[in-house]
Amino acid sequence: MINDKGLPEPYGNGIIAKIEVVNPSPKDIAFFDLRAFYPETNLNVHLLTKRTMLDKYRDKTLWRAIESQEGNVNLMELTIPDTNYGIFKANSFTRFHIVMFPDPDAKELLLSFKVAIKAKFIKDQFALTGRKKFKHYGMAYDISSWTESLQQSEQSEKE
Repeated sequence: MINDKGLPEPYGNGIIAKIEVVNPSPKDIAFFDLRAFYPETNLNVHLLTKRTMLDKYRDKTLWRAIESQEGNVNLMELTIPDTNYGIFKANSFTRFHIVMFPDPDAKELLLSFKVAIKAKFIKDQFALTGRKKFKHYGMAYDISSWTESLQQSEQSEKE
């Protein structure tokens, strides 16, 4: 994110989910429409991909720092997707960390993506387009209390 002076600013508080996909097929499988959204309104939530980062940071390693109660900092490397579409290579295992930035008062969040395999019966109920039915995968998250843990950690830092 860029401020009014053209300088990068922190993204702020967010939620991290992990997607792990095994493609045992001898063929590559394309995925698309990777999105996080509110199910009540079907409005997208900003999620971090390399495409949404500034050019000069796209090839840098992204880290998540977790501070323990003892004050130690543990680092975890994040693997974020290049874009909201891509390829699951044949005979592969793919892991993405999805970093999302929901509103502080949000109650529920859905994370989903489609693969380029025709679905026989079920169409994504949140899809707005009239295109063909594709297999889709997703997960609903109850995030009604996600900011409570942030407030608790901020309060303990002040003490």
